[in-house]
Amino acid sequence: MLEPIIESIRKGTNLPRQEILQYLADWEVVPLQLAGQHVGTAVMKGTEIHFALVPGWRPKSCQRGVVKAFMEPLIGRRGFLTTRVPHHRLTQKRFVERVGFKPTWKDGNFEYYLLGSVPFERKKK
Repeated sequence: MLEPIIESIRKGTNLPRQEILQYLADWEVVPLQLAGQHVGTAVMKGTEIHFALVPGWRPKSCQRGVVKAFMEPLIGRRGFLTTRVPHHRLTQKRFVERVGFKPTWKDGNFEYYLLGSVPFERKKK
């Protein structure tokens, strides 16, 4: 289940697999399954979340619906979610912003984000 996360971390850091597994030992693993197929994985620690899709997987239907269905119970558990992205990972930054995460602050290595509501939820009139 952790392979998508491990590959994403390795792509950005070249850390050995064993070191990544040690780091993730106290993170909760949340698989994303569609039609019985593993298509992605999230890891959570408190309100912090990181997720990655299985390489090569592309949704056949609305990606927004998949993201909303996956994120809704996770936000429900904590009330909000946070994440962080290394400055050089521009594709990841664009993705988390498209999902609805808002930038909160930066340090020398990361940009930090907050998601306070379910992504792609229709606004009530």
